[in-house]
Amino acid sequence: MNAGLQRAIRGNSIPEPNSGCWLWEGGMTRDGYGLLSGARASIVSFTAFGGVIPSGLVLDHLCRVRCCVNPDHLEPVTVKVNTNRGLRTKLSDVQVAAIRELYSTRHFTQFSLARLFSVDQSLISLITSEKHR
Repeated sequence: MNAGLQRAIRGNSIPEPNSGCWLWEGGMTRDGYGLLSGARASIVSFTAFGGVIPSGLVLDHLCRVRCCVNPDHLEPVTVKVNTNRGLRTKLSDVQVAAIRELYSTRHFTQFSLARLFSVDQSLISLITSEKHR
């Protein structure tokens, strides 16, 4: 554990009492992830507080809050698990079924469906290839 990094994390975040998130107030990526010295603040926090990220795994924000740096809200998982968890928070089973139905009509592209459902095209690709749910 690194006491200096722990102080930096705590000094640049605000505890949110209802969720338990530590909301990052420092630099941010365009996607809303915290940045500390050019690295993702969530990764710095997780490792500073004793967490280990095995090779081939990424950190998943269990709280689904990208700017959260609470190490208790972070879990190393595969990219596939992280993507599937993120999909579940964005789209209901009804929406997933609707995307598949609309795409099957050939009147909608993956990009148009992504705009329609306010998600990334890569998520639509997973759904239409039936690799999701």
